[in-house]
This record gives sequence, structure tokens and C-alpha cells, in this order.
Amino acid sequence: MEIVVSKTALYTQHFIKTFAMVIYAVIGFAQNSTGQTLTPEEQVWITEHPVVKASNNTALAPFDFMSAGQPAGLSIDYLNLIGTKVGLKIDYVNFQTWNETLEKMKNKEIDIMHTISRNEERAKYFNFSVPYFNSLIVNFGRAGSQRLNSISDLENIRIGIIKGHIIGEVYKENYPHFDLIEFNTHTNALKALTSNEIDVYTGDASAIDFLISQNNIQGLEIIGNDFVLNNNIMDQRIAVHKENPILMAIINKGIAAVSEEEFKVISDKWIKASPVNYDIGLTREELDWLSKNKVFKVVADFNNAPYSFIDSEGRITGIAGDYLNEISIRLNVDFVKADNETWDEGLTKIHSHEADLIVGITPTEERKEFLKFTESYITFDHAIFSRINGIHFRDLESLNGFSLAQVKGSVITDYLKNNYPDIKTVETEYVRDAIELASEGEVDAYIGDILRVNSIISEIGNNSLIATGYSSYKLENTIGIQPDLPFLVGSIQKAFADIDPSTRQQILTKWLTMKIETKVDYGPIYYVIGLALFAGLIIILWYRKLNKDNERFRRTFENIATGVIVSDDLGKIEIFNEAAEEMFGYSAHEVVGENLKVLMSEHYSTHHDTYLSNHNTTGVKKIIGSGRDVSALRKNGEEFPIRLRVGEIKTKDKVSYIGSITDLTDITDTQAALQTALDEARDANAAKTNFLASMSHDLRTPLNAIIGFSETILEETFGPVKNKKYTEYIDDIHSSGEYLLHLVNDILDLSTLGADKRELNYQSFDGEQLLLECKSIIYKLAEDKNIDIAINNSEKLPNVYADRNALKQILMNLISNAIKFTPRGGNITISSNISDDHHIFQIIDTGCGISEENIKVITKPFTRAVKSPFISHEEGTGLGLSIVKSLIDVHGGELNIESIIGQGTTITVSIPLQNAIK
Repeated sequence: MEIVVSKTALYTQHFIKTFAMVIYAVIGFAQNSTGQTLTPEEQVWITEHPVVKASNNTALAPFDFMSAGQPAGLSIDYLNLIGTKVGLKIDYVNFQTWNETLEKMKNKEIDIMHTISRNEERAKYFNFSVPYFNSLIVNFGRAGSQRLNSISDLENIRIGIIKGHIIGEVYKENYPHFDLIEFNTHTNALKALTSNEIDVYTGDASAIDFLISQNNIQGLEIIGNDFVLNNNIMDQRIAVHKENPILMAIINKGIAAVSEEEFKVISDKWIKASPVNYDIGLTREELDWLSKNKVFKVVADFNNAPYSFIDSEGRITGIAGDYLNEISIRLNVDFVKADNETWDEGLTKIHSHEADLIVGITPTEERKEFLKFTESYITFDHAIFSRINGIHFRDLESLNGFSLAQVKGSVITDYLKNNYPDIKTVETEYVRDAIELASEGEVDAYIGDILRVNSIISEIGNNSLIATGYSSYKLENTIGIQPDLPFLVGSIQKAFADIDPSTRQQILTKWLTMKIETKVDYGPIYYVIGLALFAGLIIILWYRKLNKDNERFRRTFENIATGVIVSDDLGKIEIFNEAAEEMFGYSAHEVVGENLKVLMSEHYSTHHDTYLSNHNTTGVKKIIGSGRDVSALRKNGEEFPIRLRVGEIKTKDKVSYIGSITDLTDITDTQAALQTALDEARDANAAKTNFLASMSHDLRTPLNAIIGFSETILEETFGPVKNKKYTEYIDDIHSSGEYLLHLVNDILDLSTLGADKRELNYQSFDGEQLLLECKSIIYKLAEDKNIDIAINNSEKLPNVYADRNALKQILMNLISNAIKFTPRGGNITISSNISDDHHIFQIIDTGCGISEENIKVITKPFTRAVKSPFISHEEGTGLGLSIVKSLIDVHGGELNIESIIGQGTTITVSIPLQNAIK
């Protein structure tokens, strides 16, 4: 059949194209909604091709699959977003297998293929975008299978691969002798793995985890890293056929228009625990060496909780364990315990090269001859501990002529031998043994850190030791690495430097706020007063030391060899250290008070205000807590490359930003000192909170003694107190002791809840009965103020499902507050009901009310309302509502406060019903 096209039609079509080109040329390049410029040619192409076809592999969840009959997944959402950015409508063509999708793309039956990696063979047919997602590739096996530590472990076992997939192609090319079994989909491969048809399946961790969760597949786990791809990573890209370069250009502009925040929303929707691909600046040689060396042996004092110990699963844990986990994630290696029982035996294994690294070690000049060290991850003072009824040593000089028990091979033992030869040192294998010798009077004292000693004292149940003074010795915990493993040394140092200040603070908070219970050892009444005075002295000394530390940290910023700049939340420079002066060519007085933009090249200064404003208002972090390479501007106008790492410092009423800058034009070995400065800045900010948490433990013993002995005297258990003035004094001591103990308990409650260490004991119980109990306990307080308390329950309600003691603490606190701030003759109504799968408790009072401004702050820890009648400024800890809020939060409930000044307050507590708890 002959097709005849009229000349008129051809001329018309040509005219339309030409007219469109002229219009675009006249009005300038068109732009999409985010400012990405489309050329006239690209605009015309979109006009002629408003709809393009893209692939949808229905078996590749969570990236692309079918949900409710529609294409769905991370890549589908991402491609749709790109389409809206450039004005493209995308239709999806469904395919059942990866191989089929690839063939259709080669034959140009579809325009776009996504979730695809680039290799040389595919590059013959397709153009590729930049990667939009990095998939972590791992080996899955049946639970309990032997772990894979090298490529040789894959020989003589059955390996599952996807037909046409890049992983399978690499296996075939590099390891053709392996037993490779092909499947069309992930699901088919996983079924074969569970039914023992294959032994290993190598694939995308995100995709496989999603399928295991969605299909409730049991008995599978990760048994090793991938050994066939570089860095265990497979990047996902968008591909377009080489014969359609203009579509690729349009797609690339759509990608550039997608913000990090927009992509994060999509990623978080589909990848709940997305594996992180850390770029910490490893060299090619380091990456190659690490790919061949995956397991390293670690020695330490593994009886040293909370610093380093072995959990019930045989894993290294504690502060050192968490740092090793962070390094392991960044380097994709495993750290395992070497076979050492004591610290001294661990050092021996380091000398004999039976171990690769040692954790919790303090650098000394002698040790630097056989080890390379990371920066310190924790520094602490050592206290002198002696018996309560023995000699109290205030410093190391006072120990001359007396005996100490210390651990063999520890750095403080060596320090004492070299610097205090007149102190007799008895060496033990374990810290516990040394503490027991001191407790039993076999030696005069022991030197160690308070947290560790208190932990062991709690375990052995002997409270005969107290801290009587401080040594001048500071202990730094670092990681020591065999120097004949230079690639491991460099890699660990880089991974360590990459751990951001926030993560470091979380590790310390996790382990240094754990609860330590001690037994009360009653003594003479005069000694109780002495203990109280000693506790007060320790507090005063601590605060003085804290002030000195703050000044020391400031001097560190000013004198550290790496550039450090501190600014406020508007970008105004507050601190500009000497290294920064040398780097940028400005003196501090020239830039302090100026905006950071004076130090930025035009490209970065243009966007700085917008980013800072977005972060301050939304909290979205783009560079906070991470490092990146950028261009900076010297005073003479010269641009130069720097490595910038930004941290955020939050105090009660201020937000500051600290930036550490390394000049990449002549990089030096100052990275360790830089990270130490960042750590100290965060430590200084958190020191007061950590102090309150740790000191509250130590204060309980003397406070219980004060309360107990004062009660004994008040009750005249051992005879009458003849002088009534003494009785008045003892009554004051008893009241003050109870108040302080209440404060300590509040701090401990808040610390426990903040560290997620409060375990709830869920049970089913009668809520109305609990309200009656609360009323009966607190009724006397209300009666004294002539306040009427009424409990209104309209009907019999189902049992409450919660931690009964915790809920009782919540209600008692709220009812007590209502009584406290309701005037004489007022009314309080307590009610409970059911609403939307929640048990609702309401406390309504006719008190003085709370302002809307103060409602926002009264539940925050250590925050007092301003001029609020709801919080007393003369009594109380100010922590009650913080604890209430935290207890409700751990139940998954909500606290709501409504109030009108002068009329009263309604507080509503909602707790999920049993069938609503997941």
C-alpha cells in the first residue's frame, strides 16, 4: 500500500517546528520548576514525545514491582519525580524477569530502564545517569551456616545468581569454575535457598531484606560480605539507549533538579534501614588490601565493663566494642576476640603478632615503638580508693611508703613504678582482684576510675572502699594497631576520624549512664555528717574542674594545628583560631563578627543563607555531622580546596556550629588532633549532664545513711535525746536528706529513661482501683487544703494494660501537682474512659492555670517555666513532669495539657489498649 503525504502537511509540520524553535530562542531558554535549563531542542523533543515508556520489573521490590495493580517502588517514585521536574509523562511496561527487561531495552521497545548498573558490555548500548542509590551486596545463607570470610570459601558450594544480572556476569567471567545456578527473580532464588537447593545467594541486601520481611521467609541470614564487586557496592542508575542522547540529557537535568531532601523522603519510604556507603577517603591500595583481609584479631581487658567486655553472644561490646562496630561498618571488615584472658596476656600476643590490634590502650613513648595509635576515644581521671576506716590518701605523694594493688602490665602500674618507687605495688591479673585486695585490707589503696570501681564494688557486694582523692594521672583509651599492617593502620585512622561527634556522644551516653546499685553500710552518726560534707566537697571540686576544662577547651580551639571556626546560628563568626588565620590570611579580629560567607567561594556563598535558614527552621541536616570537600576563599581572593566537617553544638538557649577545616593543598597528619578538639567540644557541652547522672549514684549511699541514722535518733531507738535543740537539728538533717534523695531519684529516673534503660513490666489491671489507691494515698494533702477530690467513671471499663508502678507514678505526680497549685477550697476531678484504642485518664483542677508559653517548656528536662504558678521556685526538683512525659512516651502514649489562667488546668494521659500495642 502506497502512503501519500501531501506537501501542505509536510510544510505545516516543518513550520510548526521552526516556529517553536524561534519562539524559544526569542524568550530564552525555558526552565523547569527548580531552575534547570532546558534547551529549545529539548523542549521541542518533549512536545513531540510527551509520553515515554519505562521498565517495571515486577519482581525487583523494593525498587520496582507491582502493588495493588500499579507500578511501585523506590525507582518508580524517583523516576516519576524526575518526570515532573522536566515535564515528561512516564508509562510503565511490566516485565517478569531481569533478562527479559534487558533484552527489550536493547531492542528499543522501551525508552528508559532504571535500577541498572553500568558495565562495559551495557555501555555499548546505553548511556547512563549518575548513580542515585548504592546497593550493599552481601551473601545470604541459611541460619547457622559457616560464615564466609574470603572468595575461597565459595568454592565447592552452590551459588545462586540472577540471569542477566551484573553480579552473575562477574561470577561467570572471573570464577567460571564455581557452581553457579541461575534464577529469574530474587524470590525464586530465596525459595531455593530455604529448600536447600543452593547454599549461598549473592544479592542486594535492601531488596532481599524487603522480600524476606514481606513474604515472612524464615531461617535466612547474612553469612558474609560480597567478594566479586568493588567495595561490596553496586550503584543503581537510569539508562537510555545510545540512539536517544537528547532524552538522556533531559533525564540528567531532571535528576539535578531533585533535592537531597526530596530523595530522602522517597528512600525512607522504601528502605527502612538503608545500608550506608561511607566515603572516608580510602586509597585504591587500602581498598584492595581490605577486600582480601576481612577478619582481624583484637585483644583487650575483656573484664573491664563498661569499657570493653564480652557479651553473652561472645561479641566484643562496651565503649570499645561500639567504636569497633562503627569502624567495621566503614571498612566492611570483622573484628573478633583473640584468645587472651588477661591484659598482660593480650600485650604478649601483640608482641608475638598473634593479634592485630589492642583496644583500651594508653599511648606511651615505649608503646609507640611497637604500635600505631588512633586518637583517644575517652579520657578520664583516676581516683584513689581506700578503706572507709583506713587511711585516706588525698594524692599520690601521700601514698609513699604504703601499698597499692594494680593490674599487671597496665600503663598506670608502669607509671607508678617509674615515678613513685617508694609506693609498694602489688600486681594482679584482673582489676577485680586488685579491688578485693584493697577492700579486705591486704593493701592500703587502689587507683582506678570511679565508674569501673563502683561497678565492681556493686558486683562483689562490699562497700568498704571510698574515693578519698585524685591522682594526677589521666588515662586515655585508644586503639593500638600493628605497625607492620600499614594499610590497616591508615584505614582504621580514617574510619575513626569519620565517626561524627554526635555518634561519639551517643556511645559515651549509652555506657556511662548505666545504673549502678550499691548497698548501704551503716556507721556512726558523726560519720554520716562527714560523708555528707565530703559529697558536697566533691561537687564543689567538680564544678571548679568543669570551669577549668571549659577554658582549656577554648584554648584548644585557638591553638590546635587544624583550622577551627565557630559561628552562631546566623553564620556570624565567634571563634577563629590561629590555624584558620594562617590558612585564610585573615587575623581573628578582622573576621570575628563577620558572616562566614567572606570565607566562601561564590558558588557556596550563594546558597549558604538559604541552607542555614532551612536547617534552623526545619532541622533537616545536609552537611551537619558529615565531611565534604569544598572550595574556600583566602583574603587575597585565591580559591583553595579544603576538607570541611561541621558539627552542631546545642545548649539550653543557643545553637552554634563548629567547623574543622583541613587545607587539601598541603594536607598534614593533624586529623587526629582535629577530631579530639571536636570531641572535647561536645564533651564540654555534655559534661554537666553526665556529672549529674554519675554523681547521683555515688550520693545515694551517704544520703541513705543520713536519713537512716537521723530517723534512728528521732525515734530515740537507743535512748532519749535530752537536748531538744539537737532534736530540732536532726529533724532538719532528716528533712534535707529526704529532699536530696528525692532529687537524686528524679535525676536517676530521668537518666534511666533518657538512656532507654527503663524496662516496662506490662500487666493487665483495674484502672479504677489504681485511681482509688492514688486518692487514698494523697487524700491527706487535699484534706489539709480543704480540696475536694472526685473520681468520675461513667461505666465499667476494660482493664488497663501497662506498667502498673509506672502509671501509678504518673498519676501520683499529676494529682500531687494539682493539689499543690489549687487554692484552698478548690476542686479536683479525676476520670477515665476509652477513646480510639486508648485508655484516657484526665485530671481537672480549679487551680491558677498555666500560660500557653509555659506549657511548651514545663515537660522538658532541667527546664523551669518562667513566672509559672505550676512549678514552684522555692521547692521541688523541676523534674517531675519531665519524668511523667518520659514514662508516657515509653508506653507509646501521649500527654496533653490545656489550661486557662485563673480558671484551672486539664491534663490528659492516653495509654494504648492491649490490642493496640504492636
